[in-house]
Amino acid sequence: PPIFAFITGPTLNQPYRMEELQLVLGRVTPKHREADLHIGDNKGISHLHARVEYSPSRGCYCVVNLSSKGVSVLHDNHFTHVPFSYTTRTEQIPLGNPASLEI
Repeated sequence: PPIFAFITGPTLNQPYRMEELQLVLGRVTPKHREADLHIGDNKGISHLHARVEYSPSRGCYCVVNLSSKGVSVLHDNHFTHVPFSYTTRTEQIPLGNPASLEI
């Protein structure tokens, strides 16, 4: 079956329909254009801040924190910090449907 997700937020001009299996969220500048989706100009957003990726084994989208500046996921009505590791950057945190991220 087709897999997609909608990404919305106060810094996006319009909802983004994610049809990719993986998408990097971050701050795009003239010198740093690595992120797939620009999520804002705030310096609290890293150029490569988080990756949203589909996990076939879990059957859902997951988030991976790529930034020491932090990512939190709304779970049970409160935000839970997503662990960050300078070495691995691979810990997948499953996202519910719908899911809310705080960056």
